[in-house]
This record gives sequence, structure tokens and C-alpha cells, in this order.
Amino acid sequence: MAVLQRSCSGVDGGGNVVGNEWWLRNQSRGPSAQSLSTSKDPQEQAKPPGPEASDDTITMKKKWEKLVDAGTNPYAHPYKGIKLDDWKYLIDEVWLDPANKKSLSTHISSVNLGIFTFFLLSETTSCVDSKYEACVPKKCGGQSISYPFWIQGEQESYCGYPGFELTCQNNHTILQIPENNYTVQEILYDSQSIRISVSNLSNECLPPIRNLSLEVDKFKFAASDIPYLHILSNCSLSLPGGLLDSNRISCGVKNEDAWGLALAMFGNNKNLNYALGKCKTLVLAPVELNGYDGIGDYMKVLMRGFVLQWKASNCSECKSSGGRCGFDASNYQFRCFCKDRPHRVSCKTSKSSVSLLSYCHSSYLVFSRKCVCLIKSKIINTIRKDHSIYDSLR
Repeated sequence: MAVLQRSCSGVDGGGNVVGNEWWLRNQSRGPSAQSLSTSKDPQEQAKPPGPEASDDTITMKKKWEKLVDAGTNPYAHPYKGIKLDDWKYLIDEVWLDPANKKSLSTHISSVNLGIFTFFLLSETTSCVDSKYEACVPKKCGGQSISYPFWIQGEQESYCGYPGFELTCQNNHTILQIPENNYTVQEILYDSQSIRISVSNLSNECLPPIRNLSLEVDKFKFAASDIPYLHILSNCSLSLPGGLLDSNRISCGVKNEDAWGLALAMFGNNKNLNYALGKCKTLVLAPVELNGYDGIGDYMKVLMRGFVLQWKASNCSECKSSGGRCGFDASNYQFRCFCKDRPHRVSCKTSKSSVSLLSYCHSSYLVFSRKCVCLIKSKIINTIRKDHSIYDSLR
């Protein structure tokens, strides 16, 4: 009979051929074949040599069968002393024929179906990306905070856009714009706008305010023509009594220390130009006016605040796909944090995830964490179409 020629896996200390060549030769030739083994028993010649050959209950083929029965990838666990390529050759060309290869895969799948189902449906299987979990929206003063904003000390910086840091002080959300603190009244995520007002306002006293200097790469006024409240301070004592009576900012010694003699006037006040000539300092505070605001309603107008629109990557596509928006500061790029991993724009299936899914299905790595999580996600997304089934599994 023909001898199957394969490279030797090695030679032991006694000069015996170690590996599958010896075994294949004896399988091919039968008992009449010349053997390098010292054994005279033809049945023993059919056993592979090596450190494990002394145990009659363990042969290369039996090891392979045990691996299959246990649902373990047999290709990844070659018999000791056998090269990986030779081990694969034995499985594919000696113990299996092409017609049986499919049955091997089916057998392994059936043995592990219960275990695999457990991993897929178990809530303890950790399949959620850490950044997705970290960027869950937080609340401050009843306001939900999420991208592009993030709360210092409560959320990670990658959950927001650079420069959009907020603080939560006494249950008030505070946005700091150079030299001024503003209280966040409302965040309108759909229109990418935010309503803010000067912090620490009381019914009468006006805290120190500086001219607002917007960072043009982050914010712009929502209104095309923004009105301003003119705050004039360090004014001359020779101002007419009528002007002081209707426009003076006063709340005792505290306010006098901050502003001196001060006036608050809207841009349409007919006495504004005269007052500008009598006061040394001018601060322009952006406001939002309506037809009912009177000459002396400056505090009410300041409390109403004004609206800004932000300039940051749009989050709508990521959010609609089930993701949470964030930012990769190292690469200065928007990221959509999804349950499986960060994506560029949304959590919709990409070519790479399709490729990985195909790989998982076609390999014995289906039980790796990444494959289990990916396949679990695909199955649950399908089940979600029928809420009654999904709820029963949860």
C-alpha cells in the first residue's frame, strides 16, 4: 500500500519517530509495515508514541473525540508532540471526510446549545460598553444633562463636547462663559439651544456683571438682532432726579459697593445718550424683550434670560439609533457610544460588524465574549420587534 508522506514532528530520545508520520504510516500499511517502535504487537503499533502513549485509554483520536464531545474547538488543542498543521491534517483528512465535517459542526453546536442560550439571555453577561454606561444622562435641578454638555464630577469629560462643561451648585445648573456665570434654565436638545440667565439674581440686587464675550466656535445668539440692557455705573451725582427715580439700580450698601451710583436702561430709552455722558462704566447685558416690559423692569428681564445656540456635532442620528453621544478628545472626533462599542456616527450595523458576525458564525470563537455579545445583540434586536416575547425573556 502507498505510504502517506508527511514531515516528521520530531524524534524522541530513543530514536523513535514522534508525531503523526509514524501513526499515519502504520495506519496506511497495517501490521506488516516496518516500524521504528520496539513493540512487536501490531495493535500497539497503531497507537501514537510520545509521553501520553503509555496510557492505553488516551490516543490521538480519543483525545480528538473527547474535545468534540466537550464542545471544545479540537483544532486549537493539538495532541502533545504534534505540530498544529499536522494535527489539523489528521482531523480533516484521516478522522473526518468532507461529508462528515458538517456533522462535526452540528454536533458541537447541539452539545453547547443550552450553554450558549444561557449566555445569550443572561443579564449577567457583560456586553455593554463602559463608555455607553458612563454617559447615561444626569439631572441637576430637574434638567436632564447629556451631550454636548456634561456635569463636572458626575460625568466623564468624553460624554460631552470640549468647552461645554457644567457644574451643579445647590441644585442649579451653571454654565461658565468667560468672566460670567450663567444659570441654565432650559436645554432644548432638538433645536440645539439653551436658555440662560445671569446667576445669583435676587428680586432687587444686581450682582457684578461683565460684558459677555461669546466663544464663537461654541455659541451664537439665537436671535439675529439681540437687544441689550445698558448697565451704567460710577455715574455723576448731578443726574436729574427723574432719571434716577426710574432707572437707578439700588439695593442698599451691598449694591453701592459693587456699582456705585448705577443706572439700568434699555436701548430705546430716550435719555440713554445723556446718561452715557454722565457715567464712567458701561456693561451690555444681552436680554430678551417683549412688548410688556416697562422702563424699570430690568430685573425681570435679566431673570428671563436669553437663548444661545451651540455649535457642536449633531447628536440626532446617534441618539435615534440607540446610542449616546460623546467625544474622542485625543483624535478630536465625535463618537457615538453604543452598547457594543464606540461608533463614528450611529449604532447602525457597519460592514465591520457584519464581517465579525460572519466570522463568529463560521468559527469556534463563537463562545468568545465579543462574539457572544454581538450575536446576543442581533438576537435581542430581532426579538424586540415582538415586545411580548422580549419582555418574557427579560
